[in-house]
Amino acid sequence: MQVEFLGHAGICIESGKTKVLMDGWFSREGGFDASWYQLPANHHLGDSDWSKLDALIVSHEHLDHLDSQFLRKLPASIPLYVPSYGSSLFARKLRRMTGRSPKVLSTGKEHQIGDLQLRIWTEASPMNQDSVWVFRQGGHSIVHTVDSRLNPDQLDEILNYLGREPDLLLVQCSGASWFPLVYENYDEATKYARGMRKREQKLLYALAVANRLRPRTVVCCAGPPAFLDESLRYANADPSFPTPGEACEWFKVKGYRGRIEGPLPGDRLDLASGELTQNRPMHDAFAWESTAAYIDGYARRMQPYIAEVYRRADSLQVGDMNEAVTSHFTRMLTLNPYFNQRIDMTMCLDIEGPEGGVWLVDFRGSGSVRRGTLDDDCQYRYRFHSRWLKRILVDHVPWEDFLLSLRFHAYRDPDIYNDHLLGLLKFNDAASLRVIEAYEKRETHENIVVATDDGLRYEIARYCPHAGAALDKAPIDGHILTCLNHHYRFDLDSGKCLDGNCSLRTKKLG
Repeated sequence: MQVEFLGHAGICIESGKTKVLMDGWFSREGGFDASWYQLPANHHLGDSDWSKLDALIVSHEHLDHLDSQFLRKLPASIPLYVPSYGSSLFARKLRRMTGRSPKVLSTGKEHQIGDLQLRIWTEASPMNQDSVWVFRQGGHSIVHTVDSRLNPDQLDEILNYLGREPDLLLVQCSGASWFPLVYENYDEATKYARGMRKREQKLLYALAVANRLRPRTVVCCAGPPAFLDESLRYANADPSFPTPGEACEWFKVKGYRGRIEGPLPGDRLDLASGELTQNRPMHDAFAWESTAAYIDGYARRMQPYIAEVYRRADSLQVGDMNEAVTSHFTRMLTLNPYFNQRIDMTMCLDIEGPEGGVWLVDFRGSGSVRRGTLDDDCQYRYRFHSRWLKRILVDHVPWEDFLLSLRFHAYRDPDIYNDHLLGLLKFNDAASLRVIEAYEKRETHENIVVATDDGLRYEIARYCPHAGAALDKAPIDGHILTCLNHHYRFDLDSGKCLDGNCSLRTKKLG
């Protein structure tokens, strides 16, 4: 059983007569309207002959995993597999972007591709649609966590399924978020400090997974992207985007004693022998220690592709912008009353450039969309150029794809993450929102007892109200409990979440 690392999260698994490619991302337009680029460049691998594959796998909808240009050029006879997320939104996106009808694999059962056995795990909450893929064959196994955060119970399930520690664990150590980079709430020092906190939290989670699964080899993958557009070059220095080289060094500093690697595109690992064969031309051209100089030349080479993305966006015709914005958000306001109630605020769009203006989307009460001014009261504000709004309104680019592009500035007051606003923008789909609503309204009566350092004891819900992670091992600092999955913090005395609009069931014991 051999694994070829293709760059970012992409891998090719060869086992016996079976050859499977997962999450290959090779486009010369990068991803998210040419805002993200593969680091290092791996476009040449996409030009290789992949026509003899037995299967393609796409783990989730993000465009650094779903390369529509690459998928469209492959023979339609190669089956494409995706996980089930409880709604058809992901499969529909794939059909729209690639013309392919994927085969949807359920979680909770074993599947077979050639001589590979596999199982899929997804995050507990359907608000977070990502997946972990576990492959095994002939006594060897691979766990690819992609961008997921599983709870301790799920990690135990993986170990029970495998019956032993995996040979290879692939973990994401870099962020995939626009916070705090684009927020105008903070000065540069505060942004840096918050970015460092995100970096540490992400790495601590990766370390916890490695310590629990105890694989023969850990590979740091799935980031960071390179930001090559001149307007985004600042993001390359953000600390929440550590390179695999930096992540490997962090693991070692923390005392991790296992084998950890940050391979380059074209490197191959033999699971039987443990031998890692390097792609010498790639290693001669690139090193994780010298990414800044590499990005300068990379940006110059990719500039024509970036310019073409701008040209296409600027050429879009929307007709009446006010009518299009009003129609878009009026429909969104009708999708799910539960989400509107949880959002319970006004969002402002501050659109610059031709056909720009200010619009207010009020999720309170019966909801409304209207023209406004920057003096109007709002709790969230997004400021960006009209070309990107046209991509959303005309080309139906999903809001989350746009937000991941970092091509906007944001402000929020109060400075609290509104998970349901971002969830509504992300899915913009009634069926998907109903699944999330049902999950969040489910009755969970299981409790645990936790204690603070000053001797107080609390009975709390065992599972985090945000995304369903078990809180048995959640750290407590003073009277603040922090969920290990997404680092939401809860006041044990009130149950109030300090980072979002949910609350923890809690009771002080005598």
